[in-house]
Amino acid sequence: MNSHKTDYEHYLKACIKCFAKQESHGDDSEERLILNNINEWRLALDDRVTKAIDVLVEEMHAKIGVVPSALHSFDGAADNDALISEAKNKPTIEVKNPPATSATPAMPATSTMPATSATSAMPATSATSTMPATSATSAMTATSATSAIRANYQAVIEPELSEVRFSIPNASVGRDYAATPLASYADLNGKLRFQTVRGLSAVGGLHWNLEKNQVQGIPEKDGDFNLEIEAKLPLAGGSEHKVKGKLRLTIIPDPRSLWKTLDPDTSVPYSKSHSACDGLQISDGGRLLYASRRGRSHAHAGTYRDDDVRIVTDSNSGWNILAIADGAGSCSYSRRGSKIAVDVAAQALMKVLCEGKGEEFETAYLQYKKAPTEELTEKINSVLKQTVVSAAYNALSAVIEEAKSINEDSKSFSTTLLLAAHKHTSKGHLFISFWVGDGALVLYRHRKEAQLLGAPDSGEYAGQTRFLDGNLFRDMDRLLSNRVSHLLIEDFTALILATDGVSDPFFDTDDALSDVTKWDNLWQTIGPMATHEDLNTAAQELVEWLDFWAVGNHDDRSIALLLGSSFLNEEQTNTPNPDC
Repeated sequence: MNSHKTDYEHYLKACIKCFAKQESHGDDSEERLILNNINEWRLALDDRVTKAIDVLVEEMHAKIGVVPSALHSFDGAADNDALISEAKNKPTIEVKNPPATSATPAMPATSTMPATSATSAMPATSATSTMPATSATSAMTATSATSAIRANYQAVIEPELSEVRFSIPNASVGRDYAATPLASYADLNGKLRFQTVRGLSAVGGLHWNLEKNQVQGIPEKDGDFNLEIEAKLPLAGGSEHKVKGKLRLTIIPDPRSLWKTLDPDTSVPYSKSHSACDGLQISDGGRLLYASRRGRSHAHAGTYRDDDVRIVTDSNSGWNILAIADGAGSCSYSRRGSKIAVDVAAQALMKVLCEGKGEEFETAYLQYKKAPTEELTEKINSVLKQTVVSAAYNALSAVIEEAKSINEDSKSFSTTLLLAAHKHTSKGHLFISFWVGDGALVLYRHRKEAQLLGAPDSGEYAGQTRFLDGNLFRDMDRLLSNRVSHLLIEDFTALILATDGVSDPFFDTDDALSDVTKWDNLWQTIGPMATHEDLNTAAQELVEWLDFWAVGNHDDRSIALLLGSSFLNEEQTNTPNPDC
């Protein structure tokens, strides 16, 4: 406590003693007048200043053991105890230049009054003042009391507001950030002029914007950072106070940085590359593309990619095949199951189509479209069983044989299978397909239509689906009705096959798979890659794109595309040459 504060203590203590003496004489009119003036002036003070004064007065009451009844007689005194209790838990500030008035001159920091026998002695220090028990003393005016308080109240207050706690919203690594610290004392907010914020350099990427009173930038490091703040609080009359405080800024890590990339155990069987892609030019001028990439969940666990894809074209017959499969993540050898399924199904389907069944199907189907008959319907169904259905069954048989070769249950090789064949005929584009499991198999026409060639097998809970198994082939009529599709269309943008690692982030429900606007949004991203003039570059860009970030979707991702010749030619013709 500084000397001015000590003077002020002695002065007020003397006043209280004087009030007590007056009260004991039964005459408290002067005392009431003084207190009334003090109270009226206090009401105009800053709230934090008045609370600090209340604390000091309470301390002096306790020291001398006298609490004049007059202190409880003026308006608002009943709230003193609560006010003092609250003030003790708050810091105080110094008002260096209190407002001065000509009517109330300041009282000197020290005053000496002759002692008499009736005077209660004060501690003998250089700052001590005594007050005689005389009529002159008891007649102290309200003006002098008010003047003394007005001149000395700033000496009661600490020179700065320190240890203020500040708060600020959390930031995230790699994301734009701008926020203003807020003081724990609400009445400071909006009034402070921040000077410096120390400690931001440890975060990296953040700086203090003095003009906007904000921490701004893009954080580079995660963690909890302790910052120090210096500010100024403007006061009436042009004066100001220093404010110091501390702030903890929490930087949330980029979720991507939390994912590990671990290599699988090389001792386990059926190793597989973490990514794959390829592209093929087809006979009518279109193209086949595919890309497959290990998901973050597999990389984090150090396991192999469970997805697999196969594309095949035959320039002599004009048939093109796409097959895509998603091995069941909970099954030990599903990565092998998906590989066998796409390889065997694509090869088997191409073989049977090129050996005459493709031409047989094409003839029957074109006749049916011209003049449908029962006989042609039976013919078409018969050829479908011998082609696309037979190819899927051959894939299942090969999976079962593989399981037997290592004495494993075939369920350990469980996988989905999406299989499609295409030919550009004289009457249009002919398609046949087979679908078991989740994912998507769609014929897409830009801004016009998204036609599903089947329906996804979605379980009651996320991640549940149906896999390729023998039960599918027990009811052939049902299988042809629910899992096999065929159609003839004049033109199209792309035939798209995708595992759920691609479809789920873009289509939140099965019904959304038929929403052409959602496919338009997806195509806006992948279209420019898929139509790149260089086929290898197109495939590579697709596999890089599969690393996109989607919250909650970290499974393997695979996509296979067949781009229509007319659409592809149009896109490449309209693409500007960067060298021009």
